[in-house]
Amino acid sequence: MPFKKGKSPADVARRINKALTEDLPKDIERGLFDMYTTLSGHADFYTPLDTGALRNSKSYRIRQNGDKWVMTYGYYTDYAAALHERTDWTPKPPGTPGKPNGGYNPDAESNWMNIAWNEVGDDAVKNFARMIEPK
Repeated sequence: MPFKKGKSPADVARRINKALTEDLPKDIERGLFDMYTTLSGHADFYTPLDTGALRNSKSYRIRQNGDKWVMTYGYYTDYAAALHERTDWTPKPPGTPGKPNGGYNPDAESNWMNIAWNEVGDDAVKNFARMIEPK
């Protein structure tokens, strides 16, 4: 007995293969990008601001590692890591000694990426899960 189009074992196998090799990776990539925008957007609230170079250095990367997907993001100026970990500074408004001009973020704090994860990480993970749910 012939199978209807889309109902034969070969058609089902093709649909499964397409879902695993085309549709799922697109959903995963979209979900990971959503996580990036959620986390990094929130981190920007706490990111120090002077010239804007630090915020403008923000970038992300999505890659497949075997059967796992990995998203990394960060701020990539020469001083980003040192400033992120440094706890002996406070934001200084323009005109204060040592800072004649430049931008100012009164909410800036060290470890801004960790703060973002603690405040919105669970929401970012839930959003990711919703984006890759089977439709």
